[in-house]
This record gives sequence, structure tokens and C-alpha cells, in this order.
Amino acid sequence: MADKPDLWVEAFRETAAGWLLGPEDSRTGLPRVIVLPMENPDVYDASWIGEHARDLQQVSTVTLGTVGDTRIAFSSPKFGAPAVAMAVDVFAKAGFNAVVGIGFCGGLQPDVKCGELVLPCSAVRDEGASHNYGPADHAAECSPKAAEVVNACAAELGIDLRLGPVWTTDGILRETRDKVGRHHSLGCLGVDMETAALYTVASAMGMDAVAILVASDNVYECRQTDLDRLRRGWRGAAELAVRAARALSG
Repeated sequence: MADKPDLWVEAFRETAAGWLLGPEDSRTGLPRVIVLPMENPDVYDASWIGEHARDLQQVSTVTLGTVGDTRIAFSSPKFGAPAVAMAVDVFAKAGFNAVVGIGFCGGLQPDVKCGELVLPCSAVRDEGASHNYGPADHAAECSPKAAEVVNACAAELGIDLRLGPVWTTDGILRETRDKVGRHHSLGCLGVDMETAALYTVASAMGMDAVAILVASDNVYECRQTDLDRLRRGWRGAAELAVRAARALSG
């Protein structure tokens, strides 16, 4: 009887893999690295993929593309910790070795400006999904290997990166001034809804993971989004994510 829950989980994982990656026979020959957009599907525009990759091929919710001479995968967007956790779990079981997340965060330090790029070295686990993959005292940290690759690619592209912790919450409308102030005091550069889940699940599943976040506004200073800066930041983050995914595939 003890193994029944595990068998059920494996059966459900296969169902989820079918949703995300299609039938099992369509998953052969998948690339080893996947780029995971972490943003609201209602406003997501996938046209940027065609700006960075050619020979696009759709496999269920995943787009495959060639960058230089390297084949990499692009996930459909996943919004919030539970969706990211399920996707990363499935991607690991499908054979992906590394995942590069690309998303947004609200600034928590006064000098974090809209459009700036943040590489979270770690994330405060103030959401629920990650706690199913590790004890509460387990640190949600990026893969040192993947972070090194991103930093090297950023230097090649002349892109400035802010390195530091972020706060991940799944209660976006419960970001009280007290909570914002507390995480500001902890030195968090920004607040997002996915990074802690990305890092914790990837670590539990044996994957390298790193996130590249674009500061969308500044929560601590109550500064709103500058759309031009945000678009420029996203373009830089997308180029960096694709460059890093290609390097991690080598």
C-alpha cells in the first residue's frame, strides 16, 4: 500500500507531460535546455522567439528553435509558483537538463529602476509550491553553473545585471507595506511570483536553473511602470536568456 501514492503521482506526472509536451513518442530528440517565460499568459506575446531562433517547430505547448547551430526549446508562459513548479517537474522528467527562466519583478530597493535586469541568486520562499519539494529551511538558490553562464553572456552582450536575493510570494494582492518593508530590510532586490519555485523544484529534480528578471516597477518607492524602459529591458532579457540557453547546451 505504501507505494500507491507514488504510483499515482507518476501517473499524474505523465498526464501533465501530455498536456505540456504531447504524446510520449513526440518527445524524442528534445533539446537539453528550455527557456521558461514566467509571465501572465493573457498579455504574453510569443513573437519574440522568432526574432532569436529559426526553423521553429511546435510540440504541444513547447516551441523548438535553432539558435546558431544549437537547438533549444521555449516553453509557453507559466504564471505563478504552482504553474512553474509543475512545468519544471515535467521538464526534468522529460530529460531537460537546464531551465532559464525569464520574467518580471517589482523593485524593493530604491535604486532598482524599471527595465533593469536582476539575476536572483536566491529567493525567499513565501509561496506554497516549493514547500512540496523541500523542507522549509532549504534555501532556494540558482545553479552556480547557470549563473556563471548568464554573467558571462551578459558581459559579452554589454548588459548590466543586478545580483541579489528576491522575495517570491503567491499572494500578489497581499503585498502589505509591512511585508514590503521587511523584505526590503532583508536586502531583497525585488518581488516576484515564481523564482523560489523554479529554483527549489529544479534543485530537487537535478536540473540547473537560473532566472533573469526585468524590474517592472518599484514597489518600495511606489513608482509605476515606464513602458518604454520595460520593453527595452525585456528585449535585453530575452537576448540574454537565449544566449545563456545556447551556452548551457554546449
